Amino acid sequence: MGLFKRGKKEIIEEPEVPRQYIDLGKKDFTGMNPPERDTIWVKKIHINSFQDVRELTDLVYNKNILVLDTKALTGDSIELKRITSELKRAATEVNGDLAQIDRGIVMVTPGPIKIDRTSKK
Repeated sequence: MGLFKRGKKEIIEEPEVPRQYIDLGKKDFTGMNPPERDTIWVKKIHINSFQDVRELTDLVYNKNILVLDTKALTGDSIELKRITSELKRAATEVNGDLAQIDRGIVMVTPGPIKIDRTSKK
């Protein structure tokens, strides 16, 4: 007798279950609504300080288009630069865009929406 004892293994066969298929050609889809798309909002917001950036970046991450009124920050170019650079970073992360569309007006868009920078008269 060896160290390892080999015994006969019993093979248990499971009964084969027939597969059931659904013929989609015979199925009635009337009354079924397509899945709803997420709503994209355009929001106009007045910026007063850098403290507003957290809320604005959350809106960009949630796929909102922002039209920002930065006229209150016209005298403080350093704070305006900090705000726009933070928003540009957020827009880049969601494959979006940021552009100044008028004096004191900045637009931030989520992806795949891009801003056309050519002006037409």
